[in-house]
Amino acid sequence: MTFDIAMMMIAIVLSLVYMMARFKIHRAPTVVGVTFLTLFAMHGISALPYAQGDVGRELSQGVPVSPYFPAVVGLSFAFFAVGATMMAFWLNADLPTLQESYYRQPLEPSRVNLPSFLLFAVVSVVLGMLFVYGAGDTGVEMLTHQSRHDATLREFRLNFKQANPYWYWGMLVNSVFGPILLVVAMVEARAVRSVTWGATAAVLFIVLVLTSTANLHKAPLALLVLTVSLGAMLSRAELDHKRMRRFWVWIVAVVGVVGGVGYYLTYSLEADQAWQATLDRIFVVPQICLDEFLFVYPKIVDFNYGRGIGLVAKMLGDSGYVAPAFMVAQIITGDARTSSNAFWSSELWAAFGFVGVIAGSMFVGALMVWLDNYCLRKRRTPTSIATYAFLTVACLRMPSISLFTALLSGGIALGPIFTAVFLERRFFQSDDHANPTAAAPMKLRVHARRGS
Repeated sequence: MTFDIAMMMIAIVLSLVYMMARFKIHRAPTVVGVTFLTLFAMHGISALPYAQGDVGRELSQGVPVSPYFPAVVGLSFAFFAVGATMMAFWLNADLPTLQESYYRQPLEPSRVNLPSFLLFAVVSVVLGMLFVYGAGDTGVEMLTHQSRHDATLREFRLNFKQANPYWYWGMLVNSVFGPILLVVAMVEARAVRSVTWGATAAVLFIVLVLTSTANLHKAPLALLVLTVSLGAMLSRAELDHKRMRRFWVWIVAVVGVVGGVGYYLTYSLEADQAWQATLDRIFVVPQICLDEFLFVYPKIVDFNYGRGIGLVAKMLGDSGYVAPAFMVAQIITGDARTSSNAFWSSELWAAFGFVGVIAGSMFVGALMVWLDNYCLRKRRTPTSIATYAFLTVACLRMPSISLFTALLSGGIALGPIFTAVFLERRFFQSDDHANPTAAAPMKLRVHARRGS
């Protein structure tokens, strides 16, 4: 083991131990905890064997392991923890205490802006159905009369996107607006025991199942199931750590089953090959995608200094813009229709090198803690539960898509704004007034620190 690989492993292990000790990320799902543990699953567990060339070589398109790989992975873990700690200190936020206080509150019904909810629900249902049938056959229909071949699936997905005029809005409904509306309706039905709210939740769930399976991607369906499950758990009365630990098992089971069955149904694979493909997709493919970025930038393509974001490139008049993930995949594989999706450090490396990796990892860690603090200081209402459940599950995608996509299309920034501005009766409640049970222990903690 070389020195740089040893330092990478030290950074990963110390970061994991620190996040468990400081933020108790293993006890209950939090936004910062889910993000870090997903990063650990996709880029920490297989980091050592991949860096040494022991795994992933048969899938790597002949790309050698980059000499930058250990440093980029190690710095990503270390500075994520640094950013999270700095934000927690700045906010004076003890997340485990805040979470316990949040659960001690009674579930309060009907803080929903009903006219706005109904408007967005109707629009989401309409756009969702237009998205499902806007390109002809849906994914399920395609599977019933075509064979399971990789080329056929790629062609279907490409045509589905290009031929569907409702694709972008349908994806927003599926990934952001729909899940939030669904959890609001589901929790409101529980709070007031309303058949009408329950029926609304059922309609939204059916539409989201259809949109999640329309183009045969596996992740949307898994995320939908987890969002509904977490929303139901957050609406219960107390913080039960045994139930929380069972939820971690449930996350693994949903991802594994949806992934394995999805690969089996959509590709020409046997059952054991489908499970192997699922494991590779979680533990190996993310490392390969990151490594491809490190191989292309700056060896083949110079750092883009922010032009990798489509909006920035457009503002700067770049008419030949190609997203970095597509550019990398095209250079490595020769296929312009595929992409090398990896976590935030990949595209930040493509923009600014090590500076981007360090600054971006700190930003992500800080943002995740801020989101936890924002959600946990609110009263336990259908809208706050929907926001928290949505963000916690949405962060499962953070280590596999670009940061800009995660914030907007993925909804990590867009989701809370949508809930606060359009669904809540009062916008952006003051933290201390919103959750007095959470504020009290924090004040005692401040006085104790000053007294010492």
